[in-house]
Amino acid sequence: MLFRSLYWLCGHLRLDRGNHQRAIAALDDVSRMMNQYGLGAWIWPEGTRSRDGRLRPFKKGFGHMAIATRLPIVPVVVAGAQKAWRHGSWQIHPTNLKITVMDPIRTDDWTLENLEEKVRQVHDAMEAVLPPEIGRAHV
Repeated sequence: MLFRSLYWLCGHLRLDRGNHQRAIAALDDVSRMMNQYGLGAWIWPEGTRSRDGRLRPFKKGFGHMAIATRLPIVPVVVAGAQKAWRHGSWQIHPTNLKITVMDPIRTDDWTLENLEEKVRQVHDAMEAVLPPEIGRAHV
């Protein structure tokens, strides 16, 4: 609840994943603002952070924004965050993080027809830079 309030106060978009139509409308609004004002966005495509550090399946919202804006996607992988801030805890522990900023991925050929394939390609590329001991989330 605290972080939800902080996000809202800072002007961050929070999607109502319980209401598909409102979530899509919010993504459309943000895409229009991004195009109008030349903005970029930070997006966590998993929807909910991983408890064990494994990369979870991606939601497709970032892909819809990519189609609408034609902006490149710059994947950023943070490995080890689950050790610093354990799920359900308010305490942050010192730990080493490995942050990898990957090369931009062009989105000018993304369409609704190939969206699932493109989302999977981004997921797989990000997963490939995770340390081997983390691996794929079990879903």
